[in-house]
Amino acid sequence: NIVAIRGPERNILKAGTISDPGVHVVMAGPRCVQPVVRVTVRPAVPGELPQLVKALRRLSQSDPMAVCTAEEWGEHVIAGAGPRHLASCLATLRDDSMCEIVTGTPGGALCGRQGDCAAIFRETVCGTSERQTCVESPDAEHCFEATASPLGERLCEALDAGSLDQLGPEERSRILADRYGWGQSEGL
Repeated sequence: NIVAIRGPERNILKAGTISDPGVHVVMAGPRCVQPVVRVTVRPAVPGELPQLVKALRRLSQSDPMAVCTAEEWGEHVIAGAGPRHLASCLATLRDDSMCEIVTGTPGGALCGRQGDCAAIFRETVCGTSERQTCVESPDAEHCFEATASPLGERLCEALDAGSLDQLGPEERSRILADRYGWGQSEGL
């Protein structure tokens, strides 16, 4: 049986369960990926800001992965799970707000292309980790073991410059081994 209820969107932000007061709903929380790609949005016409804010609120309620925030300096930021998810969120936002939207990177420049928006880095490795981490595959057949260590300043500069972006796996692995001291199979 499916029942539609109108009106709880004022009280429920992302998701909720409506039940009889005597019923206790016990359910495991969903496993979610953290949003890592961020973009700022603003209307091309400043007078359309209320429409955009309503559309952001509806997007936040309808998409469990999208995180819409208003920064203290006035930027409206959408965070998504990746570039495709973010593009989908922006398309939904444009359709829902019915206004032209200008995108930019948080705290800075306008996005020239759809893929130019900022990925936020939530972790910084300052030293080699003391222990090894093991993550099992869903079928519990394989274990992926890893330690974390800094990449090095020269490699970070090369990555920022995009000099390794267009290389195939074998060529990239060879360059990482020759120039940056990686193992031959570590760059694959």
